[in-house]
Amino acid sequence: MGITAIVLTLVSVADASVMPMPYPLPANFTFGQCGADSSGMTGCVTARALAPTVSVVCSKKPTCTAACAGSTLFQGTFSRYASRLGGTNAAAAQTQKGTLGTVHRGHIDTKPHESATSYWWILNNTNCNLHDMSMTCTNLTIDQCKIKCEQNAECGGFLYYSKTGVMALKNSTCWADVGPLPPSDFGDDLFVMRNMPQPEPLPPTSAPITTVEVCVTESSESLDSSTDESYTVSIPADGTATVSAATIFGAMHGLETLTQLVDVRVGTGGLRTIPSCPLDISDAPRFEYRGLLIDSGRHFLPIDHVKHVVEAAAMVKLNVIHWHLVDSTSFATCSDEFPSLCAAGAYPNTYSPPTRNVSKAVYTKADMVDLVGFAKSRGVRIVPEWDMPGHGGWGYGMPELMTTACADAFDVTRPDLYDFLTKFLTEMGSIFTDDLLFLGGDELSVDCFDNTPTIAAWMKEHGLNASSTQQYFWQEMTAKVFPKLNKTISVWRADDPNRGPYQTNVPRSTVFNVYQSLSTLWTQTIPAGTPSVVSIAGQNWYLDSECGGYNQNAWTCIYNLHGPSGSWLGNPAWTPEQAALFKGGETAIWGEGINEDNFDAFVWRGATAGAERLWSTEQSLGCPTSICPGITNVRPGVSHWLKDEPARLSDQLCRMGLRGIHTGPIGPGFCPSDAGSQGVSELHRLELENAMLRVKLARALK
Repeated sequence: MGITAIVLTLVSVADASVMPMPYPLPANFTFGQCGADSSGMTGCVTARALAPTVSVVCSKKPTCTAACAGSTLFQGTFSRYASRLGGTNAAAAQTQKGTLGTVHRGHIDTKPHESATSYWWILNNTNCNLHDMSMTCTNLTIDQCKIKCEQNAECGGFLYYSKTGVMALKNSTCWADVGPLPPSDFGDDLFVMRNMPQPEPLPPTSAPITTVEVCVTESSESLDSSTDESYTVSIPADGTATVSAATIFGAMHGLETLTQLVDVRVGTGGLRTIPSCPLDISDAPRFEYRGLLIDSGRHFLPIDHVKHVVEAAAMVKLNVIHWHLVDSTSFATCSDEFPSLCAAGAYPNTYSPPTRNVSKAVYTKADMVDLVGFAKSRGVRIVPEWDMPGHGGWGYGMPELMTTACADAFDVTRPDLYDFLTKFLTEMGSIFTDDLLFLGGDELSVDCFDNTPTIAAWMKEHGLNASSTQQYFWQEMTAKVFPKLNKTISVWRADDPNRGPYQTNVPRSTVFNVYQSLSTLWTQTIPAGTPSVVSIAGQNWYLDSECGGYNQNAWTCIYNLHGPSGSWLGNPAWTPEQAALFKGGETAIWGEGINEDNFDAFVWRGATAGAERLWSTEQSLGCPTSICPGITNVRPGVSHWLKDEPARLSDQLCRMGLRGIHTGPIGPGFCPSDAGSQGVSELHRLELENAMLRVKLARALK
């Protein structure tokens, strides 16, 4: 599989031949010239800038040019990422680590280059080797003490006692370990450290990147479970970056990784750099199914918001949006064949009557076709779900097909039900072109059958009970409907197999979504030879049901997940053939308490953590043996896991915030988007305002 965890990070490489460069920088890197210094430490960091205008173009190699020529999908991808990578300042080529707000660790050479500018940090008083000076800052303010320190060549900072206000000057040349924070964050004793020493100027070979050449070798634009999403990224010394992939979708991931390599917090005034160059990355996903479930059945999500979700999913290399379109409370999917379904079922409806004159909240055929194309152009598959035979809103528009006891459960004994479902699902299959079709199958109340007189009589005549009648529905679907759809079916799988279709009553290719406990995957579905994905509410992957503790820490429960012997792959006792049946997973956001107003903050911290677990192996993430005792061959020096993950996740959430995905933070800190229009460039601010105006205009026109 090659690989590496690049969903959230600057660069985290397991099998590639480059040193991992997590953020903050590891202690075994120094600043300045490459090679060993007086302390025996080795390594160097060079910053490569993005030029004011970055061209993203098809490579001049013949095989690449042929694949790119005349493709709207290819050209749209190039244009989109050129916009994201452009707009920077060429002067960033000389931006150094150590500027205001940069978090870093390392060793200072004995004769460092000194900057003409001083920068200040507030840091914990145990971090530095300080030497007392005879001077103090008695009766001075903090700012006055800074000036006094700067006027003395030996002064490196001062000790501040917040209760007494006494500030004792100190001499030190260590680098700060934390960024600028208010004194109250540390308590009484603080060091306010002046960062005089600066690294040596960057080597002259660290030229700005002006061009990104993209080489795609296959002209196919097919996106499904078999699509090759691997890619490589190379940034040599000549200022031209290259992204190579077999498919355009792999190239999209490579371009996204390239944007993630750019340090979002380095420098001021929009200067952005890639901290470690040159580098080579070879990457591929761990699982073919990496998803997020969204629920518009319980609260309607405008189509523009669904596109917003797709944009965010592509940023973290998720490739599936599992769209729970209907539930007992509504049916917003409009059908040309059966117009009454959304006419009666869409909000407002009898479940949620209108309080004023409002239009129906529906998804038209044009909406859905447009969304599928929009998502594909970002490497995301739309997998629709219509729940059946229970808790679906079919009865608003087609009451004759339902049980008399329950308006949300099909009367599975009606022969015309299967003709209806064949026509409806065939129509929807022409809109949603993915090979996977999700049909629910869970949470049917068997009382719906027992308490409907005609069904009760039918069951008695055929020698069936309510549970076996539920299985009869799936047998009929398998015999009469599924063969006409040319789709792979997916259904829910509870811990109790009696709550949904048995594996023997659906096609063998059916993908079961294990939605309660991971142990059901380990011991039931995979050993039975059933292709499976997981959404595992029992392991906190239902994002609207967060694990205990503070909200900003809930992502750790999603990330720190492991199975028997520490293997998140599943059960070590599986054969290779069984392990191949595990297709991936998804986090899920159910809509009882979620709409577009609070969606981003509830979803993206946890979904981003889940995205990395679905993309990356334990080996590439450096899972420690204390957590993953069954994992071997962890790349030496990789120490991400939960230790370094918060910094990388914070960077990614900041990056998403700058693109208009309002994730919220996972701890104290600063992202340029926190300052609103003050923290982003004028161009980016106008882009965000333009995007918001387009959304408002689209809604007004509806």
